[in-house]
Amino acid sequence: MTDFAFLEGKTVFVVGGASGLGASAAVLAQEAGAKVVVFDISPSEVGAYRLVDLRDEASIRNALARTGECFDFLTSFAGLPPGAVPASILQVNYLGQVQFLEGLLGNANEGARVISIASIGGREWRQHQEIIARFRAISGLSEIPAFTKERGIDGKAAYRLSKAALIQWTRQMAFAHPRNEVSFLAVSPGPVNTELFKRAARNSPEATADLLSAVPRVAEPEEIAKAIIGLCRPEFHWLNGVNIPLDGGADARFDAMGLNMNIAFEERLEEQ
Repeated sequence: MTDFAFLEGKTVFVVGGASGLGASAAVLAQEAGAKVVVFDISPSEVGAYRLVDLRDEASIRNALARTGECFDFLTSFAGLPPGAVPASILQVNYLGQVQFLEGLLGNANEGARVISIASIGGREWRQHQEIIARFRAISGLSEIPAFTKERGIDGKAAYRLSKAALIQWTRQMAFAHPRNEVSFLAVSPGPVNTELFKRAARNSPEATADLLSAVPRVAEPEEIAKAIIGLCRPEFHWLNGVNIPLDGGADARFDAMGLNMNIAFEERLEEQ
């Protein structure tokens, strides 16, 4: 008997489910008897596949129009690393992603759960709420390249901003659904043995070294995916509107050591 027998007969949407953590979660859900629908820019061998490019509003609209199923659990793993183009990071990791997730809410079954994958990189969202609010005021994906250029936002800052904004969005969505007809969680992993993390390590070796010093080891994708799928259990129904660190204690160690992960463009933004 599988540990995830509660998924039998349920429908699980996995955004960004073609690789990495998302692929691990899609496999786990399908093996547990769930109907899995994967949304990604790359093809998936698991479940039903729907193409979506979160940098493109037309692609988002088309994917929404092609989705008739209702979901019990919606998990979103879509993301680009700090080494990607800054505008693309903000589009995929935040604005395009939340446009898509909000569009899918019309397909939610009663009691559905939405879990978004943030990051330890967004851990200081409380200290930067005004900055995040200014970014979140952008309504169109086409506006983001100018936003990053005008403020000199590099890939590392874009990544941290996108994850901090996703945590803030999760909390606000829970407030917008006070009867828990849909619940919202964010999960913030630390370093995970995925291609995305390996690329980030190559592009930012010093930042990666600081992060690795705060954890006992790098997590495997299956470990994090199991924890995320486990949060869909009915016993956790009252978890709502929170960000859950899945980082081996890294967040606590950063606090204990007095380290921070500055979003790094605050002064530029304040000057605008």
